[in-house]
Amino acid sequence: MGTTEAMVILKSNCFSCHNPDKEKGGLDLTIRKSLLRGGDEEKVISPEKAASSRLIQSQLTGADPHMLPKAQLSPRSISALEAWINNEPQFQGDYCSSITFNACKNTA
Repeated sequence: MGTTEAMVILKSNCFSCHNPDKEKGGLDLTIRKSLLRGGDEEKVISPEKAASSRLIQSQLTGADPHMLPKAQLSPRSISALEAWINNEPQFQGDYCSSITFNACKNTA
């Protein structure tokens, strides 16, 4: 489970509300810099620390707020996102596409 699977999950489930045009909660998940910066409330990704990442915590049953508002990601999808965060993933589709989180996180 790697970057491609994580990008498919994010695109299919998150990008429609968290993009440059909508930015629900002040959050754009389509660009690494924005993903690392976070939204109105706090950062959503803690590189190499999936368990403490808001992106993961908000997917868990009973989370408040829960994302997706009207659905639940499968355990496999949540595991894929956890692995992506924990393994210093690359991000496809922005200026940091060939740089790992650690190399890019200070530019946020």
